[in-house]
Amino acid sequence: MNAGPRAKTLCRRIFGRLRDAPPTRWLLLLAGLLREARLVWSGLRAQSRDDPAAVAYRLRRNIHRLEKALGTRNRRNRFALTYIGRTVEDLGLLLRLRGREPARDADLCWAVDVLRAYFAVVENGGVVAAAREEFLHRAGETGLASRAPVVRKERERETPAVSTDRLRQLAQRRRSVRWFLEEKVGRESIERALEIVRLAPSACNRQPLRFVVLDRPEVAAVAAGLLTGAEEYAANVPAMAVIVGRMRAFEHPRDRHLVHVEAGLCAMLFLLALETLGLGGCCVNCPDVQAQSRRLSRFLGLEPDEQAVLAVVFGKPDPEGLVGRADRRSLEQLRSYYPS
Repeated sequence: MNAGPRAKTLCRRIFGRLRDAPPTRWLLLLAGLLREARLVWSGLRAQSRDDPAAVAYRLRRNIHRLEKALGTRNRRNRFALTYIGRTVEDLGLLLRLRGREPARDADLCWAVDVLRAYFAVVENGGVVAAAREEFLHRAGETGLASRAPVVRKERERETPAVSTDRLRQLAQRRRSVRWFLEEKVGRESIERALEIVRLAPSACNRQPLRFVVLDRPEVAAVAAGLLTGAEEYAANVPAMAVIVGRMRAFEHPRDRHLVHVEAGLCAMLFLLALETLGLGGCCVNCPDVQAQSRRLSRFLGLEPDEQAVLAVVFGKPDPEGLVGRADRRSLEQLRSYYPS
């Protein structure tokens, strides 16, 4: 397909500016693109080799697709024909490995419940019949108990207990805290905050992230010192969580930027949860700078397809620490309606 006039004009402008740019800018651009390509390639290789962790992400995506289709109003009698066989195969593979990773039982229970609901409503025959037989063979004796319906009506959801005003107060109270008391943060508080974080929205419910938590002050301080912008207060950091994106979660290169979107969603919930626990935090960017990325990856022991996307330093705020006013843009600047 030929690019439109606007796309061609944009490309000419970009490459025209790069042509006149110094060689160092070209090298930085290429280095960044190569690093991203290496991360994506490592993730795709894990998918192609059916690495169990990659299979788990693929299963979550396809189960979510089935769940969305089950909740469609004008649902067809036959659907998901292109991926139902692969989904059941992936479930079988993870069920065979179940004893090695018991923490994955919740995922498997969800998958089994959704597939049972799927086969209960879809017309049999062809690939569906083959997948049904394989599913009954694999999941018949799993002992995975159903916990709740896979879809439900909106009116069955609980009424939110938090008012808009209270939520606004919490968001308004939150500020970026960089100065902390010399107190260790208890793991119970960290776990309570992360329990909320795992409820963040996620594309196809894959949740392609993991939190690397550094709760020993001497370790958190070293890691914070590796990040641009945190050097000034790194020695004062009692704890830090690094949000790590995992490219093995994706079958297609087009999804490679989702880790950045989802890291932001998780970080915001984490910061609000910290506020409710009497803690404070501050987001620290993990910029795409080769030397810094390499040092942080080595320090955290990240795998080839993993990337540190965002870090949050946190702890008990120092009452004497200074916090900026940080005025926000007005609502008029922030939003527009279309059509106006």
